[in-house]
Amino acid sequence: MNKLNRSIVLASAVLGLSFVSAQAAVFDNFDTNLGNTSPNFNGIDGTKWSQTGGTAWQQSGSRAQSDVGGDAGLGTLQSVPIAVGADDRISVDVQSNVHPGQTVEVWGANSGGITSANAIGYLSYGTAGARTMTTDARGYSHVVVKATDTVNDGYGWFAIDNVVTSSAAARTNFTNNSFENAFSGWTTTGTAWNVKSEIGGYYAPEGGSFATSQVTESLTGTLTSPAITVSRQFLTFTANGWGGSGTSFTETGNNYYLLLDSSMTPIARLNNNSAATWTDLSFDLQALAAGSTVYLQAVDGRDGSYGWMAFDYARQTGTAIPEPASLGLLGLSSLALLRRRRA
Repeated sequence: MNKLNRSIVLASAVLGLSFVSAQAAVFDNFDTNLGNTSPNFNGIDGTKWSQTGGTAWQQSGSRAQSDVGGDAGLGTLQSVPIAVGADDRISVDVQSNVHPGQTVEVWGANSGGITSANAIGYLSYGTAGARTMTTDARGYSHVVVKATDTVNDGYGWFAIDNVVTSSAAARTNFTNNSFENAFSGWTTTGTAWNVKSEIGGYYAPEGGSFATSQVTESLTGTLTSPAITVSRQFLTFTANGWGGSGTSFTETGNNYYLLLDSSMTPIARLNNNSAATWTDLSFDLQALAAGSTVYLQAVDGRDGSYGWMAFDYARQTGTAIPEPASLGLLGLSSLALLRRRRA
């Protein structure tokens, strides 16, 4: 990827901050130390970033790192609102030195300002090594990236790099479809389900959080989505897990996913992904009318050990399903064309 940063600062403002165009894929890669000439600070571009709650952040080794004055430094590094396209996502490379207490947040907004209430990505990170956090920004015109170091024991540093926007295949999301706001809008039964940023070495495939029943594998329960209005061919989600796969609607003691209709009646089932790796699973919605209501439900019914589930990023994929009115117009057009040919 070309790391030349060609971002253009625009004159408009939101919350007193300048918007930055996402015409170039790379918003910032921190490759160049820009010194301390205002508005820059500690080598970081002050037209793109600000820091609050401390002065720990600096450009260091081609990344932004929270170690000014040593590893005890604290503070938040926050971007200006970054313009994103209709089907864009934003990725941020993240690294720490094991200590928990560092977070990356991505907020989205169209109008009315950008606040934590619009969190579309949340990662609590405290593991050695680096990973990339990718967040779906569809439905928003701008996003803000916010990295926070709250570890002051003298051993905790945090770093981000390569803040990049890119396009993705068309899809339709629903509110809190990747658990960045915990279980808001979702319904739980039992005690199996939790929201995590990491467990057992697995991280969220999208955003920074995912739902899992791995915390205590002997617990059981269900997790049901908010109402989903059918608009595309498939209901897709990214799943992980181990053991507990079953074969029928009525089988108990196993783990599986259900597609429910508007009356909460199961109409399709998918077995738990037991490969212990993130994999996309999809329910076929093509037999349903556009505008109808469905729910996604995860069922952990295995009460023994070594059976767990995890999933993230539920969204509709594929082409749009025509509305009933559109199908009627298509039928009339075809009939008119046939009559012309016969004439």
